[in-house]
Amino acid sequence: MVDTESKIKELLTLLEKEKPKVFTTDDSGYEELDDMDHCIFVQNRHDSEDLYILIEEEGFTLSCGDWDSHYEATEEDYGAMLTDLKDYLSGNSYLAMVYAEDEWICSLTLKCDMMDPHIIKEKIRDFLISADCEPLFDDIKKEGANVFCVYWDGTKNRELQLLAEK
Repeated sequence: MVDTESKIKELLTLLEKEKPKVFTTDDSGYEELDDMDHCIFVQNRHDSEDLYILIEEEGFTLSCGDWDSHYEATEEDYGAMLTDLKDYLSGNSYLAMVYAEDEWICSLTLKCDMMDPHIIKEKIRDFLISADCEPLFDDIKKEGANVFCVYWDGTKNRELQLLAEK
């Protein structure tokens, strides 16, 4: 288990230029947090989705729009979270939010060099298979899907359409 108090300080230092705010169960709108939980809120200055980091005894959750990722309270997972966070904030990765007929299917993180629709489709397939949700990928193959590529710098956001297979 990691020392969450020291990790909060580390995260606040990392996010300093983004002017993060820390909330606890005592703050309005955050009453659902447990007594020892914290939520770091980072408002996006670039017309894109805001970022939340939930810090609980059992781990960490990064969330942004319809995307979230969970990390256990271990040094290894905390390191992975820091890597994901730094990649997203620096523009080295984006959040791919997948919808079919206005229904959310899944969200995943992709590196910026993965903008080819065929590669994105493969990554979505791999993600859904790993989550034991392969029938959702079958739906995407039949119906197609829209992928919203969300960057920390919202000027780079784009939408891609994955066409149905014939």
